[in-house]
Amino acid sequence: MREPPRHDSFDDLFDEDLRVRMAVADADHRATLASRLVTTVSLVMNRRTPLRGVEAFGSEGVCRLSFADGTVVLARSTGKGGLGLAAVAVTRGSAVLVTRMMRDGSVVRAVVSWDGHPPVEVVVVGTDQPR
Repeated sequence: MREPPRHDSFDDLFDEDLRVRMAVADADHRATLASRLVTTVSLVMNRRTPLRGVEAFGSEGVCRLSFADGTVVLARSTGKGGLGLAAVAVTRGSAVLVTRMMRDGSVVRAVVSWDGHPPVEVVVVGTDQPR
């Protein structure tokens, strides 16, 4: 016969109390990150700082948005081709600007627009360092 499994010391790490504490820490972190993203995007928007570059960043459609003042944010378009169109507009010399920013809980959304084209909505997911 098999021996009964011995007590694994790691089992105690995954109790309900730990799960609750981890959920609270996660919510606090998300709120802090969202506040920092709001501050960063607001500065770019209020100063009317133009977008200077759009690069692919990892997977899942996340792009690196570089602004003229050195600010860099990571964002994902909510629609198909949105940031690709913004990248083309930048290379053609259009002033692509953040024209609106919204926060819904821990989600920060921004709208970029240029030259009368339909605006592009993005979800800002983080920041990055300038190259």
